[in-house]
Amino acid sequence: MEKYVQQLLADLNAARRSGRLISKQSFHSLEDSIEELESYFGIPKSQLISDVIGLTAEWFPPAEQLNLQQMQKINVAYEKCLQSWNIIVDLPKSFPINRKYQLLVFSLNRRVTIMRFGYFHLDFCDQHLEACPLGPSHCSCQHFFNDIQYHLNDWDEEEEWTD
Repeated sequence: MEKYVQQLLADLNAARRSGRLISKQSFHSLEDSIEELESYFGIPKSQLISDVIGLTAEWFPPAEQLNLQQMQKINVAYEKCLQSWNIIVDLPKSFPINRKYQLLVFSLNRRVTIMRFGYFHLDFCDQHLEACPLGPSHCSCQHFFNDIQYHLNDWDEEEEWTD
């Protein structure tokens, strides 16, 4: 399996966007910026990540066939590949390596907008705490919902204002 992992790492490296990072390019025109914003906000200019990098989920071995060190190497190479396309993976640093590997492989079927300026943030939280793929201990919006609930409780306890 090690030989296959090394080949996959080489493929991920080859799938990186060549040249300078797009975010460092100079401003071209107002029309280009408007087109990029429109595609970011839903006009169908998005692509599957697998189409962008030329690798599909079938290229990635099942997690059960890899050890943690191999998964970590693939995770890092995949994230570097995505960063070259101005895509940032939003996962907590403490997220388990094996679960991260599975989510990253799953992300190959996600649609993204390739940004000329800035980054597309690839997150995995669906804002449903009970079914969040990150789990309750890693859900990125858990604190937000806890804070909202805290403030809602405060509002319920406040006395009504009278004139």
